[in-house]
Amino acid sequence: METKEAQALLEGQAEIWQHLFGFADSMALKCAVELRIADIINSHGGPITLCQIAAEIVNSLSLDIPYLARIMRSLVCKKKFFFFFLRNVRKKILTAYNSSDGGDTLYGLTPASKWLLHDAELSLVPVVLMENHPWQLAPWHYLSQCVKEGGIAFKKAHGCEMWGFASKNLEFNKIFNGGDSMALKCAVELRIADIIHSHGGPITLCQIAAGITNSLSLDIPYLARIMRSLVRKNILTAHNPLDGGDTLYGLTPASKWLLHDAELSLVPMVLMQNHPWLLAPWHCFSQCVKEGGTPFEKAHGCEMWDFASKNPDFNKIFNDAMASSAKIVIGVVLEEYKDGFGCLGSLVDVGGGTGEMIAAIVKAHPHIKGTNFDLPHVVATAPIRKGVSLVGGNMFESIPTADAMIMKWILHDWSDENCIKILRNCRKAISEEIGKVIIVDIILEKNNNDLFDETRIVFDLLMMAHTSGGKERTELEWKKLLEEGGFPRYKIIKIPTMPSIIEAYPM
Repeated sequence: METKEAQALLEGQAEIWQHLFGFADSMALKCAVELRIADIINSHGGPITLCQIAAEIVNSLSLDIPYLARIMRSLVCKKKFFFFFLRNVRKKILTAYNSSDGGDTLYGLTPASKWLLHDAELSLVPVVLMENHPWQLAPWHYLSQCVKEGGIAFKKAHGCEMWGFASKNLEFNKIFNGGDSMALKCAVELRIADIIHSHGGPITLCQIAAGITNSLSLDIPYLARIMRSLVRKNILTAHNPLDGGDTLYGLTPASKWLLHDAELSLVPMVLMQNHPWLLAPWHCFSQCVKEGGTPFEKAHGCEMWDFASKNPDFNKIFNDAMASSAKIVIGVVLEEYKDGFGCLGSLVDVGGGTGEMIAAIVKAHPHIKGTNFDLPHVVATAPIRKGVSLVGGNMFESIPTADAMIMKWILHDWSDENCIKILRNCRKAISEEIGKVIIVDIILEKNNNDLFDETRIVFDLLMMAHTSGGKERTELEWKKLLEEGGFPRYKIIKIPTMPSIIEAYPM
């Protein structure tokens, strides 16, 4: 692939990740409003420390300061990429100052956060709370259904129109980044990118409509409004012919990641992360800051891994998404780390899911004996792959022996304590002489302006929403973790995708 085309495709992937997690901005904003963070800072007349903010959060049973710190990091680090102009503009909700004497970070207001003051004459607080309420978010999941059969999304979600709902629910009477995620989900469900792609070039709205299957009564004006949103977000192109004919819609480097049958696709990730099951925990952020706990457990009554083991539909959605991300990442890993596999005779993929990654490694390096190791209910649905053994078990108890272990997006799911247990079990399973652990995971950096920087911060919020103790880590945090896990020596290999490679050695 030519360098220019490859770069455009990489930028397109970064755009899809940002739109995919558009709801995360809204949820962080909602959390800040519910905790009155802007009001607390404003009441002090200037920037204040995290501890000062924490001290004034009311109705908190057991305040979780590390949890609050990660919310604050998200509010400070917000930025938006404009790939068309190949530049980026920071859109900070709060400021953060590191004092020259090495004291605590001071958090301050920006022109944006001044609109989040509850008692200000001009305030967007009620709008933030209304538009991010579960009642208002539920209709977004019905966009594709309304395109196919007509009707009103709010009515499909709640059984009546919004005004009727408001008259019966007094509380309902008392910003919209989530719309990006839902428009993207709608496009994927309707297979809009696939329909355009099948024609080999730009096509009209009527041609797209004709390609949408299982539609009882297609609502073309509704579809046109979805298309307008996707064009404004540079997911699709729109060309108006000089002869005055119908608008022609085409693909962009971003929408090429939305093809269902492409070898590399983000479709399963879009569908998983925007499923109501995974969106529900985001509404519990402020509650978890105040009293601790895990948002997923508050929303569903159990941790995500237990939920998956008891719910085959969720298990499939989750495994499909992990497999799709593995395909995207492993292509880059094989190219950038090809020399790292040459000396290995055996390799265990710890938490390997359906085995996409280990299968690709073994295919590229047939001398390696591969093992896909995961929970029994996961490997039970994994396909048989040439050169790969399937082993079910628990990585907190023991791990199959091999020359090396590889883990992609595994350790970020767990607390430091649990990560150390996993690493120590990896240490027991490899040889002293040639053994190593290959970690493919995110490394957070300050003031890093690459394509995936903002999405890495969102991934940290994702870990807060869905895991018990999981988080994204800085290099310093990784170093400490590796040392305690029995790997005092490591090196970091930067690769052109969201995670990096950390190669860790026992001696």
